[in-house]
Amino acid sequence: MKRIRTKIILLVVLSVLFVSAVIGGISILAVQSTNSDRIDQLEAKLLAGYDDNIKHQVQIIASELSAVTAQIDSGTLTKAEGGDFSRRHR
Repeated sequence: MKRIRTKIILLVVLSVLFVSAVIGGISILAVQSTNSDRIDQLEAKLLAGYDDNIKHQVQIIASELSAVTAQIDSGTLTKAEGGDFSRRHR
């Protein structure tokens, strides 16, 4: 009688361990997949932010150069002064 009881307990323990291992493996795969998706989203946002930053910097420089060009055209600045101003503000 004791031998059957031991076999049943062993079978139950092994079944619990097997189910736990399967559930743990599935959980690990789900976490890795979620992390990978989040990393991809973060990378896309960082690249978009970088591109926007570069675009804004170019717009700022273009507007500053337009203002210098307008001052040169109006005679407020000479070409040499405008060039010096542009070089100092790079």
